[in-house]
Amino acid sequence: MATLEFALESAAGQRADNQDNVLQFESPFGSVFIVADGMGGYQGGALASKLAISRCEEVLMSLPESTAPDTALTEAIRAANHVVFTESRHGDKSLRKMGSTIVALLISETEDGLLAIGAHVGDSRLYFVRDDRLYRLTEDHTMIQQLIKNNTITEEQAEDHPQASVLTRALGHQAEIEVDLTSWMLLRPGDTFLLCSDGLSGYVDDEAIRAILTQREASGTLSRLLLDLAFSRGSDDNVSVMVARVVPWFD
Repeated sequence: MATLEFALESAAGQRADNQDNVLQFESPFGSVFIVADGMGGYQGGALASKLAISRCEEVLMSLPESTAPDTALTEAIRAANHVVFTESRHGDKSLRKMGSTIVALLISETEDGLLAIGAHVGDSRLYFVRDDRLYRLTEDHTMIQQLIKNNTITEEQAEDHPQASVLTRALGHQAEIEVDLTSWMLLRPGDTFLLCSDGLSGYVDDEAIRAILTQREASGTLSRLLLDLAFSRGSDDNVSVMVARVVPWFD
């Protein structure tokens, strides 16, 4: 029987503080993996990402089990947005600009096998590897991504664009938030997921990520390799990665 193997890494890097938060837990709907990248200074950013993942866990652990898993995931992230938004408006003045990205993965065990679905807000990403091919399952909610979609600039021009990190959607910025969901996926042995903050994806290209994730190594080794690669490529941001893989391998 196929099972899940996972590992996570999160480090401040060159920064004095780590505004990322990561969490894995077992819910009534399945295994949940979350990466949140806070913004708004040390106090605000760290608090926003912590509030976001804590609220997601609370909601997913308290919703009726009859709730559809994709609905539960969406409701959890919307609730996370609400708590960050409320705290930013009614808390200390230093928290007024705080917010957070979030990317989540839910893997449910069903009669048909393991089923997975992802959700995100912001530019933290979800990747998927099958048969040595890498797929980016999320689309960044950034100004630069909108320009690319509108054919205003090319992917190459986007790399050094001054608006590369400007978010168009994030938790805490509006009272209501739209959550993007991936399609449900039926998993098989060897399938691998990566959740990461932009401390990795902003400095390491997809091919380099693919080269690591296709190695037949334990998830802990892969997550450490990705973290080290981000810093070796010059990342001056917090870096958080979560790797989840379906084992055993079948070649």
